[in-house]
Amino acid sequence: MDMIGVDVGRSSIKAVGWQKRLFGLPMVSKLPQQRAWRDLGTLNRVVERDGVIRLNSLLMGYGGQEYLVGEYGEEIGLRAVHPMMVAKGDKTTRLLVLAALVGLDALEGCQVCVGVPMQDYAQQAERLGRLLPGSHEVTVDGSDRTIMLKGMVVPEGLGLLVRAALSGEGPDRSLLKVPTIVMDFGHRTVQAAVFLGLRMVGLPYVSAHGIYELWEEVLIEEVEGPEQTVFESPQRAIFMDRLVRDGRLVIRGTEVTLEALKPKLLARAAERWERICAEITRALAGVQYGRVVAGGGGVSLFAPLFKELVKGDVVVLGDRFAQAEGYRLLLEYRKALEEA
Repeated sequence: MDMIGVDVGRSSIKAVGWQKRLFGLPMVSKLPQQRAWRDLGTLNRVVERDGVIRLNSLLMGYGGQEYLVGEYGEEIGLRAVHPMMVAKGDKTTRLLVLAALVGLDALEGCQVCVGVPMQDYAQQAERLGRLLPGSHEVTVDGSDRTIMLKGMVVPEGLGLLVRAALSGEGPDRSLLKVPTIVMDFGHRTVQAAVFLGLRMVGLPYVSAHGIYELWEEVLIEEVEGPEQTVFESPQRAIFMDRLVRDGRLVIRGTEVTLEALKPKLLARAAERWERICAEITRALAGVQYGRVVAGGGGVSLFAPLFKELVKGDVVVLGDRFAQAEGYRLLLEYRKALEEA
């Protein structure tokens, strides 16, 4: 049985299996029933580059409806849904998980671990926990296939903790035996919670001001110009992810590079830090902890500032697949981790 960790973020899907990694944008286009879209050419665009499977688009049938998952749907003029809300305990998350498993060419029997936001974790986990397990019939390339799922839903951040605890040859028992604050600097939110072992025991703290706000401001300034609105927020999210992925992008005839934008992003992060710092300080007041683990898509911008705020050891996970890898490791080493 395959063991796969899936991190369904608001800006990207990251999935990790045994020696396989997948990355894609969480965009879903519901295809019209009249099937006129079949004249649009090849819609399955799943390619491997630099050791990562890139889910540019995947045509997949599920529940009597055909969907195009990935960024290509918007490029060809299909109306795409770009999940930008906080809640993830829903059918869209299930669809994205199934698309990731298909992209990874997972076995018929899969055990999957998925995270949902720390805030309202119990409710979202309960909903997604009902949607994932069981038999799922999907159609890809005209062929039907069955995916038998065993689903495990955990609070986001636990994947980062497990990844940090298993960064060496075996579980770091000290990391699991002391209260540890896990900070997840995401694209849409900043989250924090206290974990003891594998249990979330304190906070959680959440701010709806993630690094995407910084990206959006800088992209508007660089590409659209002052007092202009050319693109919608989901389109800018696509630009952001392509720049992170590829390092460069041409928008409206202008070449934009990640290297050129990074100083401006760091400056915006420093401007925001005073407010975020005050919020985190209030949230941590009176909280007893021994270590801090930080990760997420915005960690490279905020970690230098964050390290000055917290006490104790700080572990920073810069790999964008760290959360998904942690979910997979949790499935594989759960017994040993619980005993630790």
